[in-house]
Amino acid sequence: NTVLNKGGDKDQQLSDKVLIKGNVTGETVLKVVPQGNGDNTASAPGNIFSSRDGISLVQVGGDAADNAFKLDREYISTGTKSPYQYRLFTYRGGQVDQQSNFLGDKPVNVDFRLQTAYLDSSGNVVPGVDPDYNNSNNENGNGTGNGNGTGNGNGTGNGNGTGNGNGTGNGNGTGNGNGTGNGNTGERKSRPLIVRQASSYLSLPAALSNYSNFVLDNIDRRLGDIYSKNNTKQIKDFDFYYRFIT
Repeated sequence: NTVLNKGGDKDQQLSDKVLIKGNVTGETVLKVVPQGNGDNTASAPGNIFSSRDGISLVQVGGDAADNAFKLDREYISTGTKSPYQYRLFTYRGGQVDQQSNFLGDKPVNVDFRLQTAYLDSSGNVVPGVDPDYNNSNNENGNGTGNGNGTGNGNGTGNGNGTGNGNGTGNGNGTGNGNGTGNGNTGERKSRPLIVRQASSYLSLPAALSNYSNFVLDNIDRRLGDIYSKNNTKQIKDFDFYYRFIT
């Protein structure tokens, strides 16, 4: 049983969990019974994911393959309450959010988390391990601010005569590096991966409206031929039309 809420903080992850302090071999299928409203688990602006988002379903203290646990279907959803797809993603090692540790005194080595799925600009299903995101907050540019010179001149001030050296102590560089220190921003052009039937729900009202306008574009098509009251197949001399809208 899993409540598909925003998750994230440890006390907000309302779900049954599988906790393993040792190693995992083989593959295990997880059957998730979804509850809740189906909130979007992405907490950062711009749909940027992180390993602390979502709901941790399985935590392994030892080693486990990425496919050691999988859902019994491609994704789970809340039905009519939310359009989002929720998929199982794997984080390991330094990527794991240890603040969500349910193993007690043993660190989590592999974390299988249920998160809202996104499609990136290349059509890949994320979240996952994105190197651009991992470097996004380091603010590391191409240069470190170290110039080509250290400020040491060609001479030390000890000349051949009166103390005037051959150099003034000015180095070859000013200490300006090749970069400004601006790292990757971590922004991703991605969009939520919604359930397949959502597109039909979105397009159906407009499609039905256009169809109605196409087949009911005049009064004759709305009413057809109007016959006399005694249904003798004789057209009356006059008729009138009205529409009652509530």
